[in-house]
Amino acid sequence: MSRVSLPVSDDPLASVIILCRGNYPRLESCLASLSRNVAADIRYEAIVLLNDAGPEVIAQLRRRVSGVQTLISNVNLGFSGGNNRAATRARGEYLVLLNDDTEVQPGWLESLLGTIDTHPEAGAVGSRILFPDGRLQEAGSVLWSDGTTSPLGRGLAADSRAYSYLRPVDYTSACSLLVRRATWDAVGGFDEEYAPAYYEDTDLCLAIRDRGEEILYEPRSRVLHHESASSDILFKQFLFRRNVERIRTKWAAQLESYEPPPKPPTPGRFERAIHRTRGCPPRVLAIDRRIPEERLGAGYPRMLDGLRALAEHFAVAFHPWHRTDGDFTELGQLGVDLVEEDVLTHLKRPGVVYEAVIVSRPGEVRPFIDAVRLYQPSAALIYDVEALYYRRLERQAQLTRDAIEAERIASRAVTTRAVEESTAREVDQIVCLSSEEARILRKVDGHAPIEVVEQFRPAANPTARGFIERKDMLFVAGWQAGLSSPNVDGLRWFVAEVLPLVKQSMPWARVLVTGEDPPSVLRDLAGPSVRFVGYVESLYDLYDAARVVVIPVRYGSGVKMKATEALQFEVPTVSTTTGAEGIDADRLRGFKVTDDPVSFAADLVQLLNDPTLWETRRAKLRAAPAPQTDSQRWRDVVRAAMMRRRA
Repeated sequence: MSRVSLPVSDDPLASVIILCRGNYPRLESCLASLSRNVAADIRYEAIVLLNDAGPEVIAQLRRRVSGVQTLISNVNLGFSGGNNRAATRARGEYLVLLNDDTEVQPGWLESLLGTIDTHPEAGAVGSRILFPDGRLQEAGSVLWSDGTTSPLGRGLAADSRAYSYLRPVDYTSACSLLVRRATWDAVGGFDEEYAPAYYEDTDLCLAIRDRGEEILYEPRSRVLHHESASSDILFKQFLFRRNVERIRTKWAAQLESYEPPPKPPTPGRFERAIHRTRGCPPRVLAIDRRIPEERLGAGYPRMLDGLRALAEHFAVAFHPWHRTDGDFTELGQLGVDLVEEDVLTHLKRPGVVYEAVIVSRPGEVRPFIDAVRLYQPSAALIYDVEALYYRRLERQAQLTRDAIEAERIASRAVTTRAVEESTAREVDQIVCLSSEEARILRKVDGHAPIEVVEQFRPAANPTARGFIERKDMLFVAGWQAGLSSPNVDGLRWFVAEVLPLVKQSMPWARVLVTGEDPPSVLRDLAGPSVRFVGYVESLYDLYDAARVVVIPVRYGSGVKMKATEALQFEVPTVSTTTGAEGIDADRLRGFKVTDDPVSFAADLVQLLNDPTLWETRRAKLRAAPAPQTDSQRWRDVVRAAMMRRRA
């Protein structure tokens, strides 16, 4: 086995403290995982306290490991006493308590440090603890009124993403726990009355919470834990009985506010306990086809923005009914819970109570409406009208040359309209993106109250470059709908009808097209004049380099995010009528809106050539009314719907 080398820092940000009694191979595995899985730019020190370890352990540690500060106690100080002593030698701003029977995973320490740094209200942050086979051992724990504790998620499958969201917890195990040094000193470290082991971390978390600080559970920080590898089972049971009695006595007043222990354990009691620890905010469930990500387009970035806004005010859960794959990391960091199980099963589960349920995309909401009314009758049902899909289908049918296919699409439009209108009658609240679609829905007899929440992006700011520093045209597209995507038809139309006219005057003209995995039928369009750039992490740079944004969408419905982004990035734009749909006239003064390919091309040529016209158009965009991106809007709409439902 190769020698383990850990970094030595003159100014450590974190001090990782590890106790060891006698199992050197286990200790070396732990230290080796640190050397492998903590990034080189993280300033930390490793402190190992050998707690009445034999001379052979000391010798092996010195021979096989470098970069460790080694402390030796000739007597067993216990878990609390050993950590307290090691903490006196620690230089870091943060103390990181780590068992020797753990193996940290990539990003373990970085996630803990990132979370404590961005949450000043937190005194400590704990990890997602896994069994060696990857099953979940603990995702934070619940503390009951009798002083006993229960780990959350114990035994869930290795691929489960349950409890994969950042949140306050009653307590989290000190087998991997970061504590602010200032907090540690304020509470006096571990209470050594719990020696030799067990419940000192519960006591520490109670002390931290008692001084008004939170204990956070960070799911991105992951450790494998060989549970109780150092404990005799009978002795462990004795220590549990003794030390839980001390918890009950010491913290009697605080424990009165906790849930009584469930006998037998029931999911409902755990749900209530988790909700109490989070401060009992109103609970909201959002339902959409899949986990929203920026890269997807097709309305998913807007859903992501909405969840960001809702998470500031509510305890939010999200259910992707069609596909559960996708990156849930950002939503988890916002405190959004992922509901992976069948939503009907979830809604009728004891202890699961929602004050509001938001359903998006109308074609498949019927089962969800029925389930909410049956199992969550007090919940306000909110229909998030991402777009009126029947209008898109009607327009698509008009543009379809094949008569049979056009008839099929028109028939779907009739059915979809009936579904959308019936949904508008049955819910408690409707949210639209534009005043235009709100007016259409207000013509539906018996419709629910309607509010408009515009889809301007909170992070989209005006671009900086001037005319000379820019060059290309830009078409921001997503391809989630495949061949039926309006972007497919729009790009084909643009390349066939508009681009050749532009190139007559400007042979160098080029359009950049974004979007992950465009359909194969578009590959023949790629060339010197059409460049597919794929998914782009941040669109700012592309908008900042583009002279003109093109939106050649001929069918669709709702407000196009590519249009509102162009407004916010303040890039002159040429669009079809459908592409600019739903945007107020005052904001469209910097747009050229036309469905005629000749007019479309002529305006592009002018904007690409004429800096004066370009600056004039940009000035109009700059003078447009400021977009409303405040999360208070979503909060107010949801709260009003809740109040009406209660009434």
